Amino acid sequence: MKIVKWTQGLDSPGTGGEKQRYPAFGDDFHEKPQEECRRLWDEAEQVVVESIRRNGFKFGGGYHQYGEFGMPLFDDGKVFFVSLRHWGHLMYRAWEPDGKNPRGYCKYAFGWDIPEEEYKYPQSETGFLQPDEVGNEGAA
Repeated sequence: MKIVKWTQGLDSPGTGGEKQRYPAFGDDFHEKPQEECRRLWDEAEQVVVESIRRNGFKFGGGYHQYGEFGMPLFDDGKVFFVSLRHWGHLMYRAWEPDGKNPRGYCKYAFGWDIPEEEYKYPQSETGFLQPDEVGNEGAA
């Protein structure tokens, strides 16, 4: 499983609806055994967390859902789309892996207490990756 680019997964609010631009990762889980779904979800989360750390990304759940380059797109053509709180949890895992604050995800889900100068967004569909690294995120 690899991230091939960061993209806008939903049309922005105010554009006539929240239409998904790509199918969502996990939409077909009802067709698969539960154990396989858990394994795939855990793998997807780990790939996203590693990309966040490697690229130094730091942004909230609102940008994840509506930002121009807020959603990772996997090599299977599906975006990793989660709730604001779940996105906050992934950022918390990336930047505060000790997990000592049970509400630490709120800081990242809603952007609480993050100084503006600490925010770092993907600047293009490939984020900050070098051209030869695109498509190789998560590769072992």
